[in-house]
Amino acid sequence: MNVPISSSPLTRDGGIPTTPGACFQEPAVQENGPRKASGEGFFSPITGGPQNFPEQQRQNFYSLRSAGTKRVLGRSHLWSCCVLTRDGVNSICIVVILLLVVLVFMLGVLPRGEIYSYVVVSLLATAALICLVMSVTVDPGILLPLPPDPTRQPETVLVNGKEVLRKVCPSCHIVRPPRSSHCRFCDYCVEEFDHHCGVLGSCVAKRTFRFFGGFFVFTALLILFIGIRSLVALAKPDPHLNTGQGRWEMAAAIISLVASGLAGCIVLPLAFYYVYLACMNYTQKESVQISPGFCEPNHDYHRGYWRNFFSRYFGPLGTSRITAENADFYV
Repeated sequence: MNVPISSSPLTRDGGIPTTPGACFQEPAVQENGPRKASGEGFFSPITGGPQNFPEQQRQNFYSLRSAGTKRVLGRSHLWSCCVLTRDGVNSICIVVILLLVVLVFMLGVLPRGEIYSYVVVSLLATAALICLVMSVTVDPGILLPLPPDPTRQPETVLVNGKEVLRKVCPSCHIVRPPRSSHCRFCDYCVEEFDHHCGVLGSCVAKRTFRFFGGFFVFTALLILFIGIRSLVALAKPDPHLNTGQGRWEMAAAIISLVASGLAGCIVLPLAFYYVYLACMNYTQKESVQISPGFCEPNHDYHRGYWRNFFSRYFGPLGTSRITAENADFYV
């Protein structure tokens, strides 16, 4: 049975209407059906599920679309509290490569009694992996779409005493906050948009910038430690070089040195770049489009280099607008 749905499932400010039945109208009463005209059998956005529906309809309810074609979560999917994209599985390859290099280094290069080195490598690898997982699973700052409204116009707001134009997104039909953009890969607008990472398949934006940049910073420190220690191990004379254990340690040191060198060519510049972006308070998109010079901060949002850095990496994360109740809405 088709459930009539109103044309405005979301409020103008991106939230869910607080009036029960404001999103979904009550189905028409059938003469011989079990449904009553008293309000039974409609979906409540407050309680989060269909009331008094048969089990089959209850299971299939969230697969029903409204007349709209714009999905709140775009091409992403909500699993528990994680926002996942189809290409997010690419991060598994990065995790496997990182763990293999760390294991080879710890088993073949580090001396058995050097506890502090094991602790340092373990902490850096764990921090890098946590940042990687958070970059792929955390809501980057998705802005909820609205139904089309021809009267909706761009707005001008003051940011640090300077007028900034808030444009209307032609796809999400919202007046975007400053520094926000529409991601054509994920199909939703993102707050403080940095870029879409094709390797991880996710957006880097306001709520994930710190994790994405943190992954490069911790990985850079890790590969520097691995590379230097591997180089020291190769330079030190080994009286057991002709034994099986000696050859394994030599091979492990070479593998660790080559892997850290190759990774360093990519990771070290990116780690420096994302520290630079944080200090200057630029997004990657802004640094390409409007940056006047390497040492020039983003004057529209500049609050001092240290304050910029700490606000980007350690400031409040903010609350996600995506919930289990609105993730599959269409407008």
